[in-house]
Formats: sequence, C-alpha cells, structure tokens
Amino acid sequence: MVVQVPQQLKISRGLGKYQVVDHYAILGAPLTAEPEEIRSRFLTIAKTLHPDTFQGNDQERLLATMLFARLISPAYQLLTNDRARGEYLATLKLVVQNIKKKQEQVEISSPAAQKLQKEFHPTFYPGVVDNLAADLYQDVNKALNTVADLSEVNLVYLLAQETIVIPKKADPLPSAPPSSTASALPDYDSKIRRELQMAELFIGKKQWTDALKELKAAEKKTTESPTLHYLFGVVYMQQGSLVMARASLQKALKMDPNHQEAKKTLTEVEKKMSAPKQEEKKGWFSFGKKK
Repeated sequence: MVVQVPQQLKISRGLGKYQVVDHYAILGAPLTAEPEEIRSRFLTIAKTLHPDTFQGNDQERLLATMLFARLISPAYQLLTNDRARGEYLATLKLVVQNIKKKQEQVEISSPAAQKLQKEFHPTFYPGVVDNLAADLYQDVNKALNTVADLSEVNLVYLLAQETIVIPKKADPLPSAPPSSTASALPDYDSKIRRELQMAELFIGKKQWTDALKELKAAEKKTTESPTLHYLFGVVYMQQGSLVMARASLQKALKMDPNHQEAKKTLTEVEKKMSAPKQEEKKGWFSFGKKK
C-alpha cells in the first residue's frame, strides 16, 4: 500500500529522510504499539481535530483538515490493516538494513532522539514517544515538527534493533460494521470519508448519539452513499427505531444490492419487527386485570 503525501506535508527528518512515510510518528504511537493502542490514539486525534471541537482560526482549521485527510487517516488505515502493516514494517526493516550496510552517518537533531541514542535501552523507547506525542495536534502549526522528532526517535530505535517485532493481528472493534472499514471505502464515499470513519468509531464504542450526529453531518454533503444508509440502519436498530432502520437499510440495498452487511442487518431488523410483542405490564391499579 503506497501512500502519496502532498509536498508541503512531507517530513524530511528521521525515516522521512529515506523517502518513507512514518505512519507511527504521524499517530504518535511507538513501533511496538498493538492495534488497539493505534485505534485509541487515532480516536484521540480525531476528536482533537474534529470541526466541532477544534480550537483555532480559519487557516489553522484548514491545516487541521488537511493533516487529518492526508496524513492521519491514511496512517490509521494502513496500520489497522494486518497485511499492509506487515508489509510496511518489512519495508522499514529493509531501509534500516540498507543504512547499516552502507554505514551511513545518520543525522539526528531532536534532543529526545539524541538522548535516546546516547543512553539507549529498549524500555526507554515507549516513554520517549509518549512524552513527545502527549499534545501532538493541540497546536497544528507545530505538529509536523513534532512528527519529525518522533520519526527520529523511531529511526534510533530501529537502528538499535536486530529484528523488528510485528504486533499481533488487529481484533475488530466491538459492534463495528465490517463492510465499510475506512481502508476500503469506495469512491462514492470519498467526500464523506471523515464522517463515516468517525461514525464507525463511535459505533464501535456504542456511542449511538455521537455516531448519528456524524452520519447526519455526512448526509448534508451527500445522500448517494449506500455505506451512509447502512450505518444509519445500524444506529437506528441499536436505538430501537426499527422502522427507520429498515428504511435506511432498504435504501442502502437499492443503491448496492450486493451489500452483504446491509442484507444481514436488514434480516435482523425484520426479525425483530416480526417478533411477538410482550404482553403489556398491568397498571398499579390492576386496570385490565383478567378475572
């Protein structure tokens, strides 16, 4: 998986000096991070840069949107894809092997990376990353410089390793809809990619109200997305609005008859709708009580 990064957002220090996009540095996660930690860091960043919560002027808001769309979202997509993450780590290993083979002089300017290089121990590494990444995107104007510092720390760590440990496979988020993962959204969802990603994250955390808010924001941009209507169906079903859930899922299937998850969810909704209702509880004063 090759990620194209706009020239103005490229990092020229650390791994970036070797024409590698440091996705871990972008998310402020150590190379030893498990998939769940990567998801957690992404969610924190997404909340920080989301238009409803972001604090900054118009120019900073534009930069925040660009950072999220061009760096953060692609990094999350790649690192939560088991195959892509494995291939990416293999690429990092080759880069480091080439540096060692050529006996290149590695330039390190970040004080944190210099200290780690001088007093290296693998147990120090995660803490160094955590300290640098603590407020990574609070100031978007300084974010890229911090990412570069993190990438230098990652490079120091990699150069000190004989092997690179590939983290375990990612477990799916609980209750997260699997058919429209952020790494494989079709073209017709591209204009609402951010909202769909946030909605899926909230669905995975069972925060139905927040998920619905993201979907309604997406709906203002386009209604021509089966993924959008499918996610509406998932949320409405969880909220108990079965009629609305069925209507949304039917819209999704009308647009994409092969949407397997929409089919499964619609079957579940219709099963719930056809289930016999429980007998209403008697009132305190026994109105309607059988004699």
